Amino acid sequence: VGARGVLMGGYQSYPSIVSQIDFLTISTLGNTQDFGDMNSGAGAGSIVSSRIRAIHGGGQIPSNVNSIEFITFSSTGNGTNFGDLLKLNQTMATGASQTRGIFAGGKSNPSPANLIEDTIQYITMASEGDSVDFGNLTVARSHCDPGGSSSTRAVFAGGSNSPNSPYYTNVMDFVTISSTGNATDFGDIAGYEDPAHVNTIRFITIATTGDAQDFGDLNQDEVYSAGMCSPTRGVFAGGSDPTVSNVIDFITIQTTGDALDFGDI
Repeated sequence: VGARGVLMGGYQSYPSIVSQIDFLTISTLGNTQDFGDMNSGAGAGSIVSSRIRAIHGGGQIPSNVNSIEFITFSSTGNGTNFGDLLKLNQTMATGASQTRGIFAGGKSNPSPANLIEDTIQYITMASEGDSVDFGNLTVARSHCDPGGSSSTRAVFAGGSNSPNSPYYTNVMDFVTISSTGNATDFGDIAGYEDPAHVNTIRFITIATTGDAQDFGDLNQDEVYSAGMCSPTRGVFAGGSDPTVSNVIDFITIQTTGDALDFGDI
């Protein structure tokens, strides 16, 4: 079917949550199309994917949930139950290979409220079941940048290390997806500029370690955008600036430069 990206659930306007699943074809330009509906719509959830499945974990409706559900890219339809996360987490960082999906950190409820987590957990993509403990982040945090991963490594960048935002960290750490264990320091990402929103795009080379470098700029200053990619394009969809946005931008991963318009949600 080509390289599909999906948007699963989210906030239409806080605290109004949608259960809709949209999809787009990353190699083309255009607006999203309807895919189906989530089994249980949630905001602030996290998604991992293989070439076969997209798997959504956690979030809030409005209380935090630990449910995991999946869709199959080649078809359209509603989400199907996969299992449960170890904890009631939202705003987790993610990474994946074709075999495993990684969920890292996040904010848990309700005991204690808004606890910032350092837990890393994983699932096996091809099967259903509950997540399993992987290890711990170097710094407990939530609201990390959308996770970046190769087939070997998952990298978790920045985030909030306090339940009382704004208080942010510039730490990047990584894990080797095929193993288990604690994360290792990767380098630093430039600090967040809260309360101002920024349109900066930065990049890393996943096979090495080191600090993030400038790539270009987004078309809008947004927070909470969804990220998806093929081997050649990165796509950033939606977000808040501060009103909810339907804009989709894209970049060509192998070059540097500003984002271009893709279409609309």
